[in-house]
Amino acid sequence: MSNKLNLLQYDILKVRKIFKDIGENTFRADQLTDWIYRHYCDNFQSMTNFSRDLRKKMESFFQILPPRIQEKKISLDGTIKWRMRTDSEETIETVFIPEGRRKTLCISSQIGCPLKCRFCFVSKKKFRRNLKISEIVGQVWIAGKILRKEISSVFSKKRNHLLPFTNIVIMGTGEPLLNFRNILSSIRIITSSHGFNFPEKKIVLSTAGVSPAIEKLLENTQIKLAISLHAPNNKIRDRIMPINKKYDIQSILDSIQKFQNHSNIFQRITIEYIMLRGINDEVQDAYQLADILKNIPVKINLIPFNSTAGIPYKRSNLLHIQQFSEILKKFRFVTTVRKTKGGDIQASCGQLSYEN
Repeated sequence: MSNKLNLLQYDILKVRKIFKDIGENTFRADQLTDWIYRHYCDNFQSMTNFSRDLRKKMESFFQILPPRIQEKKISLDGTIKWRMRTDSEETIETVFIPEGRRKTLCISSQIGCPLKCRFCFVSKKKFRRNLKISEIVGQVWIAGKILRKEISSVFSKKRNHLLPFTNIVIMGTGEPLLNFRNILSSIRIITSSHGFNFPEKKIVLSTAGVSPAIEKLLENTQIKLAISLHAPNNKIRDRIMPINKKYDIQSILDSIQKFQNHSNIFQRITIEYIMLRGINDEVQDAYQLADILKNIPVKINLIPFNSTAGIPYKRSNLLHIQQFSEILKKFRFVTTVRKTKGGDIQASCGQLSYEN
């Protein structure tokens, strides 16, 4: 493994400090990040506004090293899943989901996941570690570089940010709030004018409910939050989500309600609810969910379960999902049903880390 500094790991303030430490003018750091994030350039010799000597010097100190593509799968619906390898030869997965004008990149935050939600295939895999900043930002960088060429019609010079997708969701493998520091640093690079200049309001982070970190996230960013609640009471949630024994439903709702007077906070929060046949999809479950959320004006996203080998649950039938949705709408909750995308390549919710 190289001792060179991977520049995808650092924000502009740190890169400026590094340049000062090696005896160079700090404005060179701004020029370098422009090459990295505006031009997707990882070859110092191509950076022609630097002298030859400085290019050699940078090459000796630095590298621009995102995860590398190991495998690419394309769904019949246009969804793309990349299996990527880190410099430590571990695997992560990143998904691109096109739907009309909306183009969403789904990125991972950990290798494996320690939470072991019963309906998610990654629970079958061993948890290894948190992703580094360079591995989180690197997923965005490599996907942006590939897609900018492949779907040039999406990439518009009129757009202020530098990425060929409209939304980023931190919903891949892992619990992002258990990697809080690296996730927050990555968000700052992605949204920085010296990074991708991507708008915070177009980023959604999904969490199983690490209550203390929810509060810190809402204090420190303007991104949107999706809470994987998936049950109307602790009895059901204990059964399908072991984390509930540490952070139960009330602790999660309390964390949100602390921000009730915070500007636009509830426009930023969605409750995710996976529909499991005979587990959490009955009429009484819908009424109970409406009751526990009655004082919290959040949006609710119902997610049809995606069957995966080794996971002993079944998708709720369409009638149950529609009935559940109508009950919530009756209580004036904005309620949507997620479209399944990428199921044929195991790229849908709960299917990542699956290998044929």
